[in-house]
Amino acid sequence: MNTYHHIALVLGMERYNAELFQRIKSELRTQCPNLRVHVFFDNDVIERPKKVEAAISVSDIVFTALMVLDDVTNALIEMIKKHEPKFVFAFESLPPLMMMNKVGTYHFSGGKGEMPKPVKALGKILGGGREEDAFYGYVQMQRLANRVMKFLPENFGGEKVHDARLWMTVSSYWSNSGEENVRNMLLFMAEKLLHLPVKSQAPKEIGTMGFYHPEYYHETKEFFPDLKHYLKWEKKTGRDKGNKPKVGLLLPRKHLLTGQTYADEVIEALEAQGLRVYACYAMGIELHIAVRTFLKEAGIELLLNLFGFPLVGGPAGSTKTGLAHPAASEILSDLNAPYIVTQPLFLQTKESWKTYGVNPFQAMVIYSLPEMDGAICPVVLGALENNAVKLDKTRLNRLCKLVARWLSLKHKRNAEKKVAIVLYNYPPNQGKLATAALLDVPRSLVNFVRELQQHGYNTGDFLARYAENPDAIVHDLAKSIEADTVTETASMQDYMQWISPKEQDRIEARWGKAPGDIAVTSKDRFIIGGLRFGNLYIGAQPQLFIQGDPMRLLFDKKNAASSVCDVL
Repeated sequence: MNTYHHIALVLGMERYNAELFQRIKSELRTQCPNLRVHVFFDNDVIERPKKVEAAISVSDIVFTALMVLDDVTNALIEMIKKHEPKFVFAFESLPPLMMMNKVGTYHFSGGKGEMPKPVKALGKILGGGREEDAFYGYVQMQRLANRVMKFLPENFGGEKVHDARLWMTVSSYWSNSGEENVRNMLLFMAEKLLHLPVKSQAPKEIGTMGFYHPEYYHETKEFFPDLKHYLKWEKKTGRDKGNKPKVGLLLPRKHLLTGQTYADEVIEALEAQGLRVYACYAMGIELHIAVRTFLKEAGIELLLNLFGFPLVGGPAGSTKTGLAHPAASEILSDLNAPYIVTQPLFLQTKESWKTYGVNPFQAMVIYSLPEMDGAICPVVLGALENNAVKLDKTRLNRLCKLVARWLSLKHKRNAEKKVAIVLYNYPPNQGKLATAALLDVPRSLVNFVRELQQHGYNTGDFLARYAENPDAIVHDLAKSIEADTVTETASMQDYMQWISPKEQDRIEARWGKAPGDIAVTSKDRFIIGGLRFGNLYIGAQPQLFIQGDPMRLLFDKKNAASSVCDVL
């Protein structure tokens, strides 16, 4: 009768790799008949807890990584505590789960989930002296230690060093990523921890940062280690010809190594727009280093981040509190290029996305955290279909047009650029126009327009009219949105042309057939109002028509802005 040994893998943000893990499971069953590998993803912990717990209960080894959601992490911790597997490996996860690491005499203990001070100090040195680079320096230090340990005898340093070495080797397999490394990681566990008759190959080291191009990779299965090698290939293939705008991409290294192809589609679509694309891959903790060095040196004019998360710290959030945003601000200010976060939804199916919108965690990754760094115009590119990442062609086209427009804007003279400013006006007709807490809006507006004029923007006679009497702005703006004196209007033809049919249906389901009776003139034109000064437009926030009902304004999913809001 066969005695089976079990390994349970519980992985976060890896559902798109389901096919890869299934393939590895099948191969290992042939290579090692007495080994059973159970693979679960973060959603399984909540949706199929009995299955996950049953696997953990029979497993000698539990391996988990990228667990960043509190409810999932807490449930998994309880399962591990209850069944006490002999070995636990936890990587890139919330600190309470990281504390569960256990390999013989080696285990994590105490602390706040930060690196010990001596390790952080050495990491800072290896990271070039910058505190925000310390964790990257630590990764480099770990790689160096792994290389050194290969030359040390098995019994060097006694049991504690031996067990720490086992943990570090597994960490090396996982951090280097790719199908070959993951397969050998499981074989290594079976060989060294479960003492099964199999042989594993050493981790295959792959650079943490470098450049990628699908054409070169599919020919050679190699990356470019630095900008110098990429530029040499560009010249050899004639891609450096012509004065093409340069766009930088930040790509997840793991996704390239596990065979995801969505990055290829993005690169090819951008190149089809006549752009030179510099696709830089990284693990995540060194995104800012890639921008500060490789992409800055390349002279990019626009930066696309396909990772999401903060620029400094990445998915691991591996920086000191309060350090990430100032460091990101410094790097992006120096780069002086539009910064856009765009990615498919790695944790959400297309059906879920279309039905419920972007879920809270994905919204944090794509919208909230990057926005604090200065990211603009986020674009969701697609979602999971049958556990594989699929791009939405319409969304990809939208991204390409957005990039083209930002690059066009960057090359325009300031005098040709059009600027629109919309001032607060809620609730309407209650003296709230152009107000803000602790801010004199009219005088601030004058100062802002003065700055625009000094930088070459065409602001017409705005300063001549309002520099000495800023409060007159409010009077003139209020008059511009009255039905009897309005000068700026839009027609039904404009509405039909500017607003998509899907959005029209949503608006009209809430407000009735356009134009309706909301902010319209007697000739069925939408009241836009506002004032023009050269290429400067100053408008007022349109009426929302649900004042006094803030809960509906915030939480009613069927609510929609009125047609006049969308036209503005």
